[in-house]
Amino acid sequence: MAPDTGLTADAGRRLLRGAEALGGKLVAIVNSHAHADHFGGNAFFLERTAAKGHAPAQEEAILRYPDLEPFCLFGAAPRYPRPAGGDPGAGRSQPAQPGSDPKGDSGGPGEPRPLGAAVSGSPLEALLVQGLREIALPLGQIQTQQLLTYTSEIARWNQRVNLTGFKEPERIIREGVLRSLRLLPFLPEGSGVRLADVGSGAGFPGVPLKVAMPSLLVTLIEASRRRASFLTHVIHLLELNGISCLRGRVEALDEHPALRGGFDMVTARALAPLPEAMHLLTPLLAPGGIVLIFQGRKTERQPSPIPPNGHLFEFRDVPATPLLPGETVAVLRAPECFT
Repeated sequence: MAPDTGLTADAGRRLLRGAEALGGKLVAIVNSHAHADHFGGNAFFLERTAAKGHAPAQEEAILRYPDLEPFCLFGAAPRYPRPAGGDPGAGRSQPAQPGSDPKGDSGGPGEPRPLGAAVSGSPLEALLVQGLREIALPLGQIQTQQLLTYTSEIARWNQRVNLTGFKEPERIIREGVLRSLRLLPFLPEGSGVRLADVGSGAGFPGVPLKVAMPSLLVTLIEASRRRASFLTHVIHLLELNGISCLRGRVEALDEHPALRGGFDMVTARALAPLPEAMHLLTPLLAPGGIVLIFQGRKTERQPSPIPPNGHLFEFRDVPATPLLPGETVAVLRAPECFT
């Protein structure tokens, strides 16, 4: 259902892309809060600003989503979501950023860093550059800044939303970003490789892999609404293309039949015990695709599961570096053709 809002074709396309990026479907395009409420608070609507003097009329695409303040996808001043339960004095017309205090007196984390605002030469940057050198992965300055901005956003959102157990930025760099990037050698060769990151949480390993390999086509699958909101926010903040977030559970594949057999590579961390995780992830694989699951240190290795018929399974050891411990990755490879 889509009441007439006077949307231009371009604005409509941006709305649809925004809905896809948020892992949902476009329930309706409506033009008032009252109309949006008829769709369970899960709908788009437009806010219009009338022309004033020489300033032209403007329109903003707003998304209302359960447990979040309304937020702007595009317009004169894009705004991003924050978890519900913030400062009750924050008006709907100016939603606050996640974890921030509109009054500015709570000592909150404040505004998000815009892309490229990470301080060059900071200790965090030095840590990241050292880690990249240790895993033999040279990245450009823009990619380095994206990863630093991503790290700061995780730390900022973690104050209000339980994204990850890594609370300190240094630990986010070492155990989140750098560990994720160690999977790059496992990726299939060529451009347009399709990656599904299941139970993505704060975006590990999908977001760092996308930053390091822009040609990847990434789908982040996350059941938690607030974590999915963070992932959508960071995709826009880092200005990433070819990546989207789907809110849902991999157990409910029947609700998303297009995911079956749709990926060349599937990754997961702490999803379930290894045999169960393999059972859940295998249906996502295209012919010849691979599943990669972090297993932690060698001493924590689980018993080898029995692979599905025609699939090959192995444990692959990743050597330690001065910053990173050695660990094991479980690898399941699908046959080149399914019978």
